[in-house]
Amino acid sequence: MQFSCDNCASSNLCLPAGLTQEEMTKLESAVTRQKVIEKGDLLFRQGQPFKHLIALRSGSCKAYSTGGAGHDQVLGFFFPGDLLGLEAIHSSQYQYTVEALDTCSLCMLDFSKLLKLSGSLPELNKQLLMTMSREMVPQTSIHLSSHADERLASFLMNLSNRMRLRGFSSQKLRLSMTRQDIANHLGLTLETVSRTFKKLEMAGLIEAARREVSILDLRQLQVKACASKKL
Repeated sequence: MQFSCDNCASSNLCLPAGLTQEEMTKLESAVTRQKVIEKGDLLFRQGQPFKHLIALRSGSCKAYSTGGAGHDQVLGFFFPGDLLGLEAIHSSQYQYTVEALDTCSLCMLDFSKLLKLSGSLPELNKQLLMTMSREMVPQTSIHLSSHADERLASFLMNLSNRMRLRGFSSQKLRLSMTRQDIANHLGLTLETVSRTFKKLEMAGLIEAARREVSILDLRQLQVKACASKKL
């Protein structure tokens, strides 16, 4: 199947947003290939030479870095419409490793071609700059001094908002990442994350069943999430 920006459900979040049909056709010339990868496959590795930006069409991924002691730190998560690899532009090498959490479809954008196109397409240049100005590795605004329930609430609200922007339910969430990934990302232990899910359930804020989370009280969950940002 030949992919195009026209039939991509995430184009409103990606670089084609705001482009004319003619400009989108030119942009597609920078897409060197499309591919489908499976759960556990790597999109790129930390330290690998940078050549492509990657637009995530479907699926989800996690970004993590490996420290000197060999310990991985989960930096954040990517969803459809996200553009991966922006941090690599300055250093010419990828700054973290990205792993597929489920089956993903991707567009590989040759960065050298993209730069040439942006010079002749002002709207593309604008979109590229706007994308770069966002958080490059999507992260929740977590304060490590905040309580575990506030960190988890902030994580869930961030995920809720990102799903809403993609046209999905903001209250019925499917967690493609494991609770261990969530714990690593939030700087908590797996046991603490499990207890905190239960705590939020007992407070009537959420209902969690395996990887399905229903937000029952969006307003109060937002209040708790905001508490972590006041510290």
